[in-house]
Amino acid sequence: VYSDNFLKQWYQRRVRGCCLDVLCVTDTSSRMITLLLVLLHAATALDNGLALTPPMGWLNWERYRCVTDCVKDPENCINAELFLTMAKHMAYDGYADVGYQYVNIDDCWMERTRNDAGLLVPNPDLFPDGVDGLADQIHALGLKIGIYEDYGTHTCGASPELGITLTMT
Repeated sequence: VYSDNFLKQWYQRRVRGCCLDVLCVTDTSSRMITLLLVLLHAATALDNGLALTPPMGWLNWERYRCVTDCVKDPENCINAELFLTMAKHMAYDGYADVGYQYVNIDDCWMERTRNDAGLLVPNPDLFPDGVDGLADQIHALGLKIGIYEDYGTHTCGASPELGITLTMT
């Protein structure tokens, strides 16, 4: 069990950027645990260029949810302009330089009904150039685009409406 004084000294050294914890531990089991933690921290990754950072990007859901009425609420409406604006911030404000590369479209991008072939189609009022047109613009900024869709018949935002009522039994 570490004393309060030990923990305070350890914290002060860590804040100053010093990593000499192994030298300060006195009993053998604590030394071994500390050494193991230091060795685990010092492990190296494969040098194959994959996942040098975690996948980082921007996703609209937590801030904008399913706001699609751009007439009543143009500042908070999810549409192509919102995603392109965020992509430009990522590209021009330094986010891409530190690993942010994905602009992710979450729910409510599609029409409320599927097309005759049963496929999802972008809402033309929100995405006048379609998702392909938006993707071309985001790719031109050196970023990647992702898009969400639910595996089931409805998304979390209840799109698209298929005339099906789901009930839990």
